[in-house]
Amino acid sequence: MSDDKDFFVAEFKSSGLKTPIAAPDGHDAKSVPMNNSVSWYGNAEAKRIADIIVSFQTPAGGWSKNIDLSIHRP
Repeated sequence: MSDDKDFFVAEFKSSGLKTPIAAPDGHDAKSVPMNNSVSWYGNAEAKRIADIIVSFQTPAGGWSKNIDLSIHRP
C-alpha cells in the first residue's frame, strides 16, 4: 500500500494534477469478454482491452473494484 501511495504522489507531481481522476464507474467484469475463441485473444480488439486493463493496474499489482475496464481514461 505504501508503494502505491508513493507511486501516486510521484505521478501527481509529474503530471501537475491536484486531485485524482476517477476511473470509469462499472459494476462487474462483464465488459471483458471471457468466452471467445482462442484465436480472438490475438486480435487487435483483445490487445486494446488488455492495454486498458493493464492501465488500471496499481504499482502493487492489483486493481480497484467496480470500474469499467472497457473504457480507458486519457
